[in-house]
Amino acid sequence: MNDRTDPSVVTLRAGDFSRMSYQGRAPRTARVLLQFPARPTADPLVWEYRPSVAGTVPPSIRFHFAEPPAGPFLAVEGVAAPFELDIHRRVSNLPGVAVLTGCRVVQ
Repeated sequence: MNDRTDPSVVTLRAGDFSRMSYQGRAPRTARVLLQFPARPTADPLVWEYRPSVAGTVPPSIRFHFAEPPAGPFLAVEGVAAPFELDIHRRVSNLPGVAVLTGCRVVQ
C-alpha cells in the first residue's frame, strides 16, 4: 500500500503535532511536516526539530530513529510517544518536547 493513502497515518505540521502531543491527542502514527530541517544531536539516532532558521530556540520535537538518517529532512513518520515535560518554554508556549519514535524519513 502506498504510504500516502494509508488511513492510519495522519499528516500534521510540526506545530500541530507538538500541541496535540502536549494535549494527549496526538495520533498513534503521524507524518510530521517540518518548516525547517531537523538537526542531529550527540546521539546519531536522535534528531531534534527547532522551529527557527538558526536553530537557537529549544527543540519542540525529538525524533528517535532505528538507523541514522542520511541527512537533513523536512518530513518524518513515526509513532507518537508521551510528551516530555521540562523547564524550557518553547516558541509555542509548550513546556516540553513532543516525541516520535520508530521514525523513518519520508520523501
